[in-house]
Amino acid sequence: MAAETIKEQRVPRRLASLDQRMRISPRATFIPVATATEKYIVESEGIELDGQVFSRLGEHDLSKLLSQIADMTSARDVLQKWSQQIPPRSAVQVLEWAWERGLLESPS
Repeated sequence: MAAETIKEQRVPRRLASLDQRMRISPRATFIPVATATEKYIVESEGIELDGQVFSRLGEHDLSKLLSQIADMTSARDVLQKWSQQIPPRSAVQVLEWAWERGLLESPS
């Protein structure tokens, strides 16, 4: 009889509201990563969480954006800050993406 592997299904975490307080997960670590450009491979900063490394989401530098989040910051404040640097719609997408993957979490 063959053993079956059951993969844990990820249940998407949703932000409760823009007043949701958040911080970078204490399990996340900023690390150097190799990033390909059109001509070169360069060292940039990435984020490691639970064995996964993240560097960019589309054209957006995740470590640059996430490093701006202080403990106990509301989602609204994060979006306001990021919307000065990237389009507001992109700011929302990055925030939701990082929240769903556990890079951002509620402080306990």
